[in-house]
Amino acid sequence: MKNVDDGLVCILEAKAANREQMDGAKTDATDDVKSYVESDTFCKYLFERERTTLVAVGTDGVRWTLWWKNLESGQTWDANPKVDLSPVIASIARRHDVIAGEPELSTRECRDYLREKFVPFFSARSIAEHVETESTNFDA
Repeated sequence: MKNVDDGLVCILEAKAANREQMDGAKTDATDDVKSYVESDTFCKYLFERERTTLVAVGTDGVRWTLWWKNLESGQTWDANPKVDLSPVIASIARRHDVIAGEPELSTRECRDYLREKFVPFFSARSIAEHVETESTNFDA
């Protein structure tokens, strides 16, 4: 991923839309990301640089999972957080008559949902802060 903190190596594993589940049998992107984090995939050649954290995102575009690993200690943080955007997507699709029914969330609620549950964890500007904060909280 581009435009993230220089101390991070960020990878993204994307699967076909709506093929990922938050839990259960269909967690391919999440499972792939977990194995990447465990094996330092894409990072082994970067140890001479000042990158200390591997951050990995698994998604189908609807469901998003964040993992990270401290490359110095080897400690990993699993599936923190898992965010499901399907309520927002369904509400927008209903509002624009793409699918039948009334939207469950207003436009404002959709914006708030994204601002509160997605952006703080998955935006290029905030991912490093989230990882640092959660790593510090975990160590405390």
